[in-house]
Amino acid sequence: MKIALYSTQVIPTSPDLDEYGGLELIVGLQAKYFDEMGHEVHLFGCKGSWNPPKGHLYVVGEKGTNPIQAWKAYWDDPRTRKVLKDADIVCDHSWNFYCYSVFNELKHVCHPWHGPDPGFRAKPPYEKPNFISISFSHAKQMMKIAPGTVWRTVYNGIPTYKYTVNKKPLAERERLLWLSRLYYPKGAHRAIEIANSLKIPIDLAGGSFGQIPAYEQLVKKMCEESKYATFLGPVSFAKKLELYRNAKCVILPIIESISNEDTTKYMGHPGPWDWHEPFGLVVAEAGAAGTPTIVTPNGGWVESLIHGYNGFFANTNDEFAYFVKRIEDIKPENCRKRAEDFDYKIMGANYLKSFKEIIEGKGW
Repeated sequence: MKIALYSTQVIPTSPDLDEYGGLELIVGLQAKYFDEMGHEVHLFGCKGSWNPPKGHLYVVGEKGTNPIQAWKAYWDDPRTRKVLKDADIVCDHSWNFYCYSVFNELKHVCHPWHGPDPGFRAKPPYEKPNFISISFSHAKQMMKIAPGTVWRTVYNGIPTYKYTVNKKPLAERERLLWLSRLYYPKGAHRAIEIANSLKIPIDLAGGSFGQIPAYEQLVKKMCEESKYATFLGPVSFAKKLELYRNAKCVILPIIESISNEDTTKYMGHPGPWDWHEPFGLVVAEAGAAGTPTIVTPNGGWVESLIHGYNGFFANTNDEFAYFVKRIEDIKPENCRKRAEDFDYKIMGANYLKSFKEIIEGKGW
């Protein structure tokens, strides 16, 4: 099968991504798996992306290149246009559905959507748009936002082979961890409050393109005023592994309902607004290192975490504190077992099944 993977221009797309990223890691892992299975993979991404051995990497600029200009450059160039048109399927991971602008000129196309809102409110004018969600709760939310659309689900995957379980008992680990996109709904400020109440040290790691300065300043100020919180910001993959392996647990106190005041100040747009987590890689990543997670039961989190097995669900700050004190009830080996359900090879195999259905005319 000849597969074209159209990624973002935000950061490099790679199965060996060494900076904070989600979507670009996922696309890189898909490219790796498809290549391992003998398929011809053509990856479209920014400079520094992975070059598939059984295919080719196409680049028009450095990371941060304007995505509209990038798409125009790819489509206007006869060589890359031919690659896209000749592909058995184009898997479009772009944030703005660029490949759908030439839907009728491609053999087959599908779009895995990684965000909480698809950006449209009705079924697009295509017979079979072949939308893919990254959790079942995500699919439900997308169909609610855009009535008439149908979404199949394929869970995201992680490179479990890169993670090793820390055999040090949870009782002997001294630090909590918050690791995610530095984004108001992800609740870094609540994590600091919880650590302060428990008087337990916490590391806060993560970052993202487009983060709002006001929220970053709030989190940094809270860390400066706390005896327990350390703000690390974006970290390398190696540092992320170290943090996961050494943490007592990861806490993710999600903000589910956000007021107009807070969305305007900390998210850069008016509200009010409700947050629905599309998938949430952190539970699988932490679990692959043998570390449990405590998270608000929101969106995709409820599909990767089993309460009492690889972590706990909590709502209020007091509930988070309660389950931190009970974290030794969780067995690190169970965290690892659950994480293996989200290995990149399982993700890749499920994408290939979806591609086969689409090519055979069984799209949705």
